Amino acid sequence: MRYIVSVIVVVLIVGVVVVLALPSYADYTPRASVSAALIVIGSGRANLEASCADGTFGSKQKASEIGLPESDPRANLLRVELLRVTPNVIRLKATLTDIYGRPFFGLFPWKVISQGSVLDFEYACSAEKQSTSRLIASTVEQKYLPATLRN
Repeated sequence: MRYIVSVIVVVLIVGVVVVLALPSYADYTPRASVSAALIVIGSGRANLEASCADGTFGSKQKASEIGLPESDPRANLLRVELLRVTPNVIRLKATLTDIYGRPFFGLFPWKVISQGSVLDFEYACSAEKQSTSRLIASTVEQKYLPATLRN
C-alpha cells in the first residue's frame, strides 16, 4: 500500500511538471524556425557591412549579390527581396514560409503559427563607411522573435 501511494505522488509531481512545461515547449518550434531564418539573413548583413567598408554598397541590387538565396525552405524563407531605397539605404524583406507548432504533444492538431509573415530590415551605409541595421517592420508575433528584436 505504501508503494502505491509513493507511485501516485511521483506520477502527480511528474504531471505537474509536464503541464507547466508544455506552453514553453509549444513555442520552441516556431522560435527555432524564426531563428533559422534570421541566421541566413544575418549572413547577408555581414556581407552588407563588408560592402559598406569596401565601398561597393551602392552597387548591390539583388539578394544574391550579398550572398542570400532568393528562397530557402530549410531556413523557412519563402522569398528574400532586396530593395534599393537610396544609394546608401537598402531594405531587405524576408517572407517566411508557413511555420507550424504542435502544442501539447499531439493532443491537439498542428496549428499554423505564421502564414507568410514578413521581417523587414533596413541597412544604411554612411559616408564614413559605417553601416547600421534595424528591424523596421515585422508581422511575426513578438514572442517568436529573439529578445534583441522585440519592441
